[in-house]
Amino acid sequence: MTAEADDAVGTRIAGRYQLIEQIGAGAYGTVWRAVDEVLNVTVAAKQLRISVAASPGHTSLLVTRVMREARMVAKLRDHPNVVTVLDVVEENNLPWIIMEYVPSVSLAEAIRTRGVFSADEVIRIGIAILEALAAAHQRGINHRDVKPANVLIGHDGRVMLVDFGVAVQGSDPAITEGPIGTLTYIAPEHFAGIRRSTAGDLFSLGATLYYAAEGASAFSRPTQAATIQAVLHDHPRFVRTPASLASVIEGLLAKDPADRLTSSAGLAALRSALAAPHREEPEHAGEQLERPGELPKHIGEQPKHAAEPPIELRESRLRRVLGGILAVVALAAAAAPWSVVYVGDPPAWIGAPAAVWSCFFGSWAVIFGYLFCRPDLLLISETTLRYRRDGVDHILTREQIDGARVRAGYLEVRLSDPPRSSGSPGSAWVRRYQVRSEPPCLDSSGVLVLCALGDLSGASAEQIASAARRFGNEEFAASSSAPTVPTAPPGDRGVTALT
Repeated sequence: MTAEADDAVGTRIAGRYQLIEQIGAGAYGTVWRAVDEVLNVTVAAKQLRISVAASPGHTSLLVTRVMREARMVAKLRDHPNVVTVLDVVEENNLPWIIMEYVPSVSLAEAIRTRGVFSADEVIRIGIAILEALAAAHQRGINHRDVKPANVLIGHDGRVMLVDFGVAVQGSDPAITEGPIGTLTYIAPEHFAGIRRSTAGDLFSLGATLYYAAEGASAFSRPTQAATIQAVLHDHPRFVRTPASLASVIEGLLAKDPADRLTSSAGLAALRSALAAPHREEPEHAGEQLERPGELPKHIGEQPKHAAEPPIELRESRLRRVLGGILAVVALAAAAAPWSVVYVGDPPAWIGAPAAVWSCFFGSWAVIFGYLFCRPDLLLISETTLRYRRDGVDHILTREQIDGARVRAGYLEVRLSDPPRSSGSPGSAWVRRYQVRSEPPCLDSSGVLVLCALGDLSGASAEQIASAARRFGNEEFAASSSAPTVPTAPPGDRGVTALT
């Protein structure tokens, strides 16, 4: 906790609720575990945080938002998948929402600590949240910010939808209809200025379930513009998710809200998927759930099957040792003229040639140190494939990869959307890769020969192939011919980074 939070511990709110510890914080609110000293029970107290520099108008807007959240959640107080509001009190002219306390972890945090969820777990989470959304929609409430951080997994197995801070009722005319929420979970129609509807919440739920099943966002890209473009036009690719669940998620992620699954259709599809015959599950998925909407009580503990650790391989030490020797020799050569000047009495004109000599060999010392002493690196993580060659990083995100395989001692990657024509975006780096005499190089079919395993110390084809399967390679691995590495024209060794 911060020093400010430490100072607040022990404070009594409205003369009744004693703050014990801070358990969560967001942009505008802090959640505390507190004790109701009248009833002697533990509760959660949500505090509105306002900057000292906030204008009166902004403060009034935030207070209105908090009160609106309390009223909307109160309408759902009997639903098992929504945290119950117990009271709203005022302290220092600011409202506090008093809620039931449920020891829990967010879905986002659970995925970070234990890896992706099994299909049955994702289905049960989807059923629980969809039932909560259906209840809200029946009362005219749109959540507008469904995402993994706003889904709680209780230690008792309960699944809850929280944070109705930006929720609205359809009849409220005072709500601004700008893009509200997290970019990767906002429905496409909302970027076109269409008023937020129940269908938007269902799209956000689909993106949330994709994240739980695949361990990565369906639409996250390196820039905000690319992310919005992906939300508007790209379709999710499934690597781990069985077909029965993938079809439901695709139905929730339909670009046209008219084609999107409704709450009732989504619930029926999820229940049908749950009752379907045995599905192939990811090896590191969590244990099966006991009943719809619940997770095992040990969800917060270390799972039996953790997410696969990243594979990191570096080149052998010989090249680095050689580079170090060359750098030292170049430094010695750069210093040689000045040692002569120091011990002897050379003519005055010798200073200029000595400076040129030192700059020349000093530059080579830096080049040797950078190119040889900084080792090549291959890193394969859950979401990124990275190769560093000659001091240049080549980075591919999971969304850019359509498959990866090891063939004839090379790691090959098939790009999901490779630039092919000379006038297309990215064609410059295509040409530069195509003329290299060694990896990385890109052929005309969009297959990137990323690196030779022989360049890396301790790299085995089996180890790299196993790690590469997380990007999908069943169809890609069917071919067994040797890779074709283009030959570079003399003197052309252009290189660029894939970012």
